[in-house]
Formats: sequence, structure tokens, C-alpha cells
Amino acid sequence: MAKEILIGDSDKASQKEFQKIFGTTGYHLVFSESGEDVLLRVKLFKPDLIIAGTALSDKNGYQLCEAIKDDPDFGSIPFILLLNRSEKFSDEDRE
Repeated sequence: MAKEILIGDSDKASQKEFQKIFGTTGYHLVFSESGEDVLLRVKLFKPDLIIAGTALSDKNGYQLCEAIKDDPDFGSIPFILLLNRSEKFSDEDRE
């Protein structure tokens, strides 16, 4: 069974880039455009990896990461938070 990567990103161009990057791998990509949809899919499918940008339609990536990491059932899922070059990432955000 293919490993699943859940990608939270509302930008269609970014979604196409992810498809290019992972297209030749054995990973199954699932895209979500809202934080609430990401949380629902995490609970339903428990993906092997979550990748999310900071700007989703209803939550930012920081809030999404915190919600997942605070849940004992899903906190062990690796989470990659994507930032734009201009975004600041404080020491407080790292916690």
C-alpha cells in the first residue's frame, strides 16, 4: 500500500508542483484547501506525512500544526510547515 502524504495548500500552482515532485514516487498525494478539511482527513485516514503552507482558507499552518501535534492520536505524524521567504519564524513558533 502506498504511503499517503496530506498536503494542505489552497494554491493550485503549488499543488501542481507537488505533483511534479512526487509524481514518480510511490506516494499517494491528497490535497486539502482548508485547515478544517486537513483536520478531518487526518482523523479519517491518518496520513504518513503532512505538508502545509501557512495560508489556508480558514486556518494558518501554525494553528493547524498545533492542533495536530496537541492531539495524542496524531501528534506523532511528521509535519512539514512551508514558509514563504518573507515570513518570519520566531522561537515561540518553533515550540
